[in-house]
Amino acid sequence: MTDIRRTILWVIFGFTLVLLWDQWQVYNGHTATFFPQAPKKVATAQAPTGPSSVPSASSSAPQAGAAISAVPATPAASAAAAASEKITVTTDVMRLTFDTEGGSLIRTELLQQRGDEGEDPRRAAQ
Repeated sequence: MTDIRRTILWVIFGFTLVLLWDQWQVYNGHTATFFPQAPKKVATAQAPTGPSSVPSASSSAPQAGAAISAVPATPAASAAAAASEKITVTTDVMRLTFDTEGGSLIRTELLQQRGDEGEDPRRAAQ
């Protein structure tokens, strides 16, 4: 009874290694070994152009004539479409600045701590 369990576990382990190797090949830019897929055309929706640089609430909703695709875009198309934007989150203790490209934290400020010069940042802001 133990031998069959051990054999089944070895088969599962071997199959997992093969699937892991296949995904590693895909990650490195090669085609998949088991289920290679042909590249698909991706329909992209164009952003509305207007005189205002700030998007309004109605422009963030999908338009009736816009083509929406469930297939993910290629890395080159998504990199061109995604612009880097900085988002600042402020609490009573700290101010954090995030970059939307990569979702990284790029700046942290402690609001209740004195700076190197010995000035109080709360008084400098007022």
